[in-house]
Amino acid sequence: MQLHEFMTKDPIVAYEDETIRTVVLRLRNQGVAGVPVLDKDEKCVGDFSEVDLLKLFPDILHEAEDIPLIDIKELTSQLVKDIMSSPNILKPDDDMREAARLLLENFAHRIMVVENDKLVGIVSIGDVLKACYLQHSKDEE
Repeated sequence: MQLHEFMTKDPIVAYEDETIRTVVLRLRNQGVAGVPVLDKDEKCVGDFSEVDLLKLFPDILHEAEDIPLIDIKELTSQLVKDIMSSPNILKPDDDMREAARLLLENFAHRIMVVENDKLVGIVSIGDVLKACYLQHSKDEE
């Protein structure tokens, strides 16, 4: 089973020079937890998610007494490229088992599917589970 069979084509994206606020609003409005990040040439250069957003905030559980008031507007005016994670990238013809391996090894939630340096889709944990289920059902027949 190959990635192109299960990937979401034309996913919601962010651009590296967009503000965190703009992208967070897009995530919320679209009901997604993360997006691929593209540069001005449409090359996939990162992965931005709720996890990256949490990196902005001080460790409130361990240093509560020492934390100054946080200016959310100031924090979210930073650019996505300043806190995004490195993308996990595979090709459309790669096997879903490779996607599962990458997701597990990197504790990731999505794989960027790239062809000729252009993002063509994403594969999520749910897509990998669907492929496993279909394979298992097929094996039982």
